[in-house]
Amino acid sequence: MDQIIPYLVLGILALIGAGIIYKGYYLKKGIYKKCISVVCARVKEVGGVRTSVVYEAQLDGKPVTFSEKFTTKGFYAPTVGETVELFYDPNNIERFSYPKRSDSFAGFFYFFGGLLIVASIFGMIMYTIS
Repeated sequence: MDQIIPYLVLGILALIGAGIIYKGYYLKKGIYKKCISVVCARVKEVGGVRTSVVYEAQLDGKPVTFSEKFTTKGFYAPTVGETVELFYDPNNIERFSYPKRSDSFAGFFYFFGGLLIVASIFGMIMYTIS
């Protein structure tokens, strides 16, 4: 029984990695299934200590603000005043995506999830050999 525990732990780590990769897939492809409407928006605000992007657009003649939930530095962020195309869900305008930024996040999730899976497999191999 004691010999199975490391395999279980490493297997769970691999499943977490697969979940992270799925989250990246959702950011890159899955969100576009729900975000079917397009609007041109102007970047109103970028950053602070953490990089959060706020977009401003007109929907049906009314001003609407789109604010990102992701607040991390190091990922693609447009410049203030830039006009971008946002994809949004017409049933829930709080769900939206700016493809360049979503792709940047997705790439990170692919890399990190893949790293966890590779580390798990490597750990299993090394434990088996020893």
